[in-house]
Amino acid sequence: MHRKSAKKGSDDFTACACSGVNLPKLVQPSILSALLKEPMHGYALAQEIARASAPLNAPPDHSGIYRLLRGMEKRGLLTSKLTESESGPARREYALTECGQKCLERWVRSLTRYRDTIEAVLKICRP
Repeated sequence: MHRKSAKKGSDDFTACACSGVNLPKLVQPSILSALLKEPMHGYALAQEIARASAPLNAPPDHSGIYRLLRGMEKRGLLTSKLTESESGPARREYALTECGQKCLERWVRSLTRYRDTIEAVLKICRP
């Protein structure tokens, strides 16, 4: 489906969901996965997500990541604490909670179902 700004019948799909470059819902499981390995501060998380999403050519929105981190902490998925920095101000370091681990497990199940559904749709679409 095209965004409203695209001309009707236009072949410009850059802003279309079909381009696959705008998958904001996948940021949460990406954050949870990164924090499963070790606690991290927000900037390091954004870098990790950028590396993981490099094939999509869609760098993450840093301010969106920080908003999501605050919301995830309010929901009990993460904890945070200020840690001293060798250079500059203290940084907020995020860690996964037990609730966050359970959420990630649920994401894995959901994404697996999505993948299976996508594979079924691709079988129909491909000759």
